[in-house]
Amino acid sequence: MDHLLRNVGPCEGGPTFRNDYGNGYVSRFQFHPGSWATAAAISGYNDGGDPYHVGANVATWIRLIGGREAAGTTSGWPVCWWRGR
Repeated sequence: MDHLLRNVGPCEGGPTFRNDYGNGYVSRFQFHPGSWATAAAISGYNDGGDPYHVGANVATWIRLIGGREAAGTTSGWPVCWWRGR
């Protein structure tokens, strides 16, 4: 979790939580809209500007794609996952 907060989130979406970054992706963690919809349907949290909702969906997505090992692939965050590692 520390790595996600210190490295991945700021790399993906900058210092603030917003739902829309104007690029078609959702939340600070830059979810593809389909991936966000999948995670949100499972977690029950859909506000990409709310840190709690984003965290729940990040955790859900990591579980869905196969864990930490998959988080650095194109299923997760292929560039930003490796920041600070």
